[in-house]
Amino acid sequence: MAALLAFQLAVALLPSAGAQQTPPPSGSPISVGVSEYTPWFDSQGVNLSYTVEGSYPYLTGFTHYSGMASVRVMGLYPNGSLRLNFESTVSSPLAPNGSVADDPFFPGYLPVLPSYMVAPRSFSVISPGYAIFFTYKGTTPFEFDGSSISAYVYLVTASQGVGGASAIRKFYYVSSLNGLILYENLSNPYTNSTFTMRLKAFSEPADPARYPLRFEAPVYAQPGAQLNYTATGQPPETMSYTTLFSEGDGEFMFEKVNYVTGSPQTPAFFLDNYTQPLFYPAVHGFQQVVKLGVSLSFDAPLVYVAKTTVNTPAGTFPAYVYTNKSLGFEAYFDTQTGVAVFLEVPPPGGYIELSYSNIVRPPPPSGTTYLAIGVAGAVAALTLLVLTVRGRIRRGQSAYIRSRRR
Repeated sequence: MAALLAFQLAVALLPSAGAQQTPPPSGSPISVGVSEYTPWFDSQGVNLSYTVEGSYPYLTGFTHYSGMASVRVMGLYPNGSLRLNFESTVSSPLAPNGSVADDPFFPGYLPVLPSYMVAPRSFSVISPGYAIFFTYKGTTPFEFDGSSISAYVYLVTASQGVGGASAIRKFYYVSSLNGLILYENLSNPYTNSTFTMRLKAFSEPADPARYPLRFEAPVYAQPGAQLNYTATGQPPETMSYTTLFSEGDGEFMFEKVNYVTGSPQTPAFFLDNYTQPLFYPAVHGFQQVVKLGVSLSFDAPLVYVAKTTVNTPAGTFPAYVYTNKSLGFEAYFDTQTGVAVFLEVPPPGGYIELSYSNIVRPPPPSGTTYLAIGVAGAVAALTLLVLTVRGRIRRGQSAYIRSRRR
């Protein structure tokens, strides 16, 4: 009789995980104040000069050009974008002239790579409209201004969405010290166009100024935010997300690395927007229907089901349940941050669970639970037994069905 009473008490002390049929949530998850500084290459006084030469088809022949091009960093515009002055002595279809607005963290016109990309490895950059693939080809010495600089060599190719892979091939020689592009060679075999650029002069201030940026953004958009997920199936896989920078207009970049049987795969850097994430496993706002970007597809909405709690390796979280029944997809979003803590993807995908995060934390247990566990060690042991048995069962069930059975 005493054992039966202890078992009933243990079950009563389990965290409540029954789904609540509540009206659809509304509004946005909590946000935080983001404070960060732009990289060194955004400083006024950073000046680069290159020799430029190339050719492109024109009428029945080719136009050949050669000359000089210089890039000067002028500072930031009021909206935070990088302001450059680009001057060239040649009429090249690839080199702009005059004042240019650029991205302060991942510039397209300033020939320098951000520090997190300057590494002897292959990687890719994914955005909503294109993908750029950097294939590491080795390290070589590069002669500049009478000195030898160690340079990483990357083969760079691009894909433009449904348009397929671009025919253009580039080689970048990148300084391993500061990310400067020392040499660029471009060729388009379909048109026989060429473009070559070699660094001839470089200067920067003795103490480069790093401009501060401050704004409000979702918790997951702050630099340093990290999410780790584990996925069922064989071989076992872990996915790690780390936010690198964020901007006031909504753009942010994160790095995603997959670990298969413990070995890291080629990293990918994603350019996303926290006002409507396309690649990041989170939603910016709650309502009856939400979208989770490419984790499903752009045309696969998720419909609100209920509020519940869900167990993950990172803890037990209050979550909003969303589903797409036609796909057999379920997503559980943390009610505070909007980050996905549990995903049930269509077969043969299985489950994806949050295993670690420095921004998404489960609420602390109540003092009553602590007190009850402290009173009787036998009750705690029985509770652990029940949890273990339930954990073994949960792998074969729908996550929503599991939540309703708790």
